[in-house]
Amino acid sequence: PSTAQFWLGYFFPPTRLPDFLLGMLIARIVRTGRWRVGIGWSLLAFAACYALSLLLPPVFRFDAAMIASLGLLVGSFASAD
Repeated sequence: PSTAQFWLGYFFPPTRLPDFLLGMLIARIVRTGRWRVGIGWSLLAFAACYALSLLLPPVFRFDAAMIASLGLLVGSFASAD
């Protein structure tokens, strides 16, 4: 991808807003003690999403394909802490 495509897909603030909102939602769920996803399932989801992301165009690999599984990982490890 071109530099402009990469910047718009990864660094442009409006494209990062869903990540931020998901992080707030996960933090709220973990803080209230309602998180029920284990680390093993999160790692499995991450591995599956990573494998599938290799089939996508490079501009979508970093965020669109990985956001849900990374959110699961963060929530699982935060809950286990």
